[in-house]
Amino acid sequence: MRKRTILVLWVLGVVVSVQSAAVARGLLGERYANVQFGVTRPGDSLVRSIDSSVIGFGAGLNLPVKDNVDLTFAFSHQELDGDTWWGGDVSVDSNAFLGGANLLLRPGQETCPFLIGRFGLVDSDAVDTEPMIALGGGVQFDVSENGAVTPTLVFEHVDDVDDLVLGVDGNVWFSDKFVGLAGVAVGFDEGDLAFTLGVGFAF
Repeated sequence: MRKRTILVLWVLGVVVSVQSAAVARGLLGERYANVQFGVTRPGDSLVRSIDSSVIGFGAGLNLPVKDNVDLTFAFSHQELDGDTWWGGDVSVDSNAFLGGANLLLRPGQETCPFLIGRFGLVDSDAVDTEPMIALGGGVQFDVSENGAVTPTLVFEHVDDVDDLVLGVDGNVWFSDKFVGLAGVAVGFDEGDLAFTLGVGFAF
């Protein structure tokens, strides 16, 4: 159950970052693909004693279908690997796929609130494949001609695990097609803390 919470947090970091480029150089409203690398510090002390830096990576795609609607898709993989205090080995690989949409309430504006809806599957060596639902919202703030900051708050449900995750993502466009991404997110259920870095390509 704790491992699924960690995975959910990583998935959020990937999914929220898949939103694409707007006129003011945020990440909302344009065709966009990305790849990201992430590290999660588990909030649960037992999980953290096994692996204090859970590694993950992922990829995502954003496809706007209207001025105010973006379809989003993301895949992520995460690896928890370490030793228990009694000498046992623990190795758990997890995969997740999420799809959904962002509803932009003020498309093209320097401050753009939006709603988030996601549905997908989470699969792990430790548990059966489970459905996942994520609902929430955020606000994209353009801070320069080439960058934006986007805080989000999302409620997530996987099997019998509920979590409320606060995230902040940032992006900087280095050219019309190439963007750098970074994010941090914390889950209030157990205090998992996730960091992500990545790159994106508009097409």
